[in-house]
Amino acid sequence: MPIYEDYYGFKEKPFNIAPDPDFLYLSPKHQNAISSLNFGLADDAGLVLFTGEIGTGKTTLIHHLLRKIGPDYVVAVVFNTNVDAGQLLALVLQEFGLSTESDSKPLAIKALTRFLADQRSLRKRPLLIVDEAQSLSLAALEEIRLLSNLQDGPTMLLQIMLVGQSELKYKLESPAMVSLTQRIAVTYHLKPFEREETAQYIAHRLTRAGGRADLFAAAAIDKIHLMTRGIPRSINLLCHAALVYGFADDLAVIDVPVLEEIRSDTQGSGIGTDRWDDDGEEAAGEGGEGHGASFHPGPAVSDYRGSRAPLEARIEALEARLEDVAKELREGLSALLQKERSRSDKLLMAYTQIKTKYDALKKELGRNARPPLPDPENGDPVNPPRESRRFSLVPDPETGTNGEDS
Repeated sequence: MPIYEDYYGFKEKPFNIAPDPDFLYLSPKHQNAISSLNFGLADDAGLVLFTGEIGTGKTTLIHHLLRKIGPDYVVAVVFNTNVDAGQLLALVLQEFGLSTESDSKPLAIKALTRFLADQRSLRKRPLLIVDEAQSLSLAALEEIRLLSNLQDGPTMLLQIMLVGQSELKYKLESPAMVSLTQRIAVTYHLKPFEREETAQYIAHRLTRAGGRADLFAAAAIDKIHLMTRGIPRSINLLCHAALVYGFADDLAVIDVPVLEEIRSDTQGSGIGTDRWDDDGEEAAGEGGEGHGASFHPGPAVSDYRGSRAPLEARIEALEARLEDVAKELREGLSALLQKERSRSDKLLMAYTQIKTKYDALKKELGRNARPPLPDPENGDPVNPPRESRRFSLVPDPETGTNGEDS
């Protein structure tokens, strides 16, 4: 059921946190990221590394890249990275559409190598994208290195793109990963938005969903940027909450008090707004990158479950209001229907009475009507004509008087 879409004139929710390439806002940082990734693919680089803080839009960019990629690519995408090295190889085979029935790793590697060589002979370019790569174990990352070694003479058979959070960079700094990092030809780290980019991002998503670009006041955008550090997913979550609160309070414009109310309601919930001092300024912390550090990545941030409770409570209150209005509407319609039924019954009774009187009068008129004139042609009896008589104004010469003339 729509929560605030109709109220604010949206065709759809503007701030879903699920990756959606249709809502992609290409900030200068995102444009640079796409250029770097496209260069790595065009250059047939063996390994491409794409990292960024949680929620900066890496997966959305990958979806955008896959939409634009040419038909000469054969792509396998692995999202489930909580696997060991053997399971990872099986996932790669599966994503390329190859059989995974054999438990023999040499046979699996042989089948994959043959497939990749066949694709290259058809002028196809196999590409493996591993998302959430920060969750790969060191053994699984070593498996990635082995896959990057697959060659047919001087030709590398498989391009690999590793996509992950900042922890992936730290993991690759391990001495055991030197052989893998030496194969990385292109790397890009996606940073959060600057303040102006945050404003443009919010306006972009509002108008893309059919709403007004100025729905959030300038001061509110400043506050949103501070509270989220310019991280797109956090902006989506906070703006969605602000629209729910604004709808509940019948607000035409979202301003700072709404955000303060959200901050108060979600204090300590992991939404990223629970590290603020008494003056409302952002508190110091790690990972700010010049944006302040009111927001701290961590398990509570990654799933946002704690932030749902205040929103769900507000939604329940709205649903209760809607139910009250619906109940009042049903009662009003019921009373109106009852009134119309009573009026209809009265009209029907009046009609019946008039109809009865009409039929009685018609019957009475039928009895008092003059009989029809006889019709000789139809055999009706005709009274003999009376003898016609007339008086003459001239005296009778025989009688000398005025008499009847037949």
